[in-house]
Amino acid sequence: MRDAGHYAQTELPFAAGSATSLRAAERAEEDGLPKLQRARLMVAYEIAGLEGITDQEAQHMTGLDGDSQRPRRQELQRMGLIEPAAKKRKTKAGNDAVAWRLRSLPVR
Repeated sequence: MRDAGHYAQTELPFAAGSATSLRAAERAEEDGLPKLQRARLMVAYEIAGLEGITDQEAQHMTGLDGDSQRPRRQELQRMGLIEPAAKKRKTKAGNDAVAWRLRSLPVR
């Protein structure tokens, strides 16, 4: 079991107190998988344009399941790379969902 200080060394989410979950997050981070998944999402957001895409649409476009796509979208949001689009859209179940788009960055 690793000490508590080690738990803060991975940027990926994991179940607190679970050494197995921590090891899985560390392995994924070492493999570069999250970086690849974020890149796939960025391409999907680029294709979607100003209208953006919902999480469900992003999953369909990228082939990522929700348990992989949502954390990567949250990371991109925390990095300031994406933002909510102007309008929400309906999911397949008829629920309102936020559409996400690339953040508009000022031109220098």
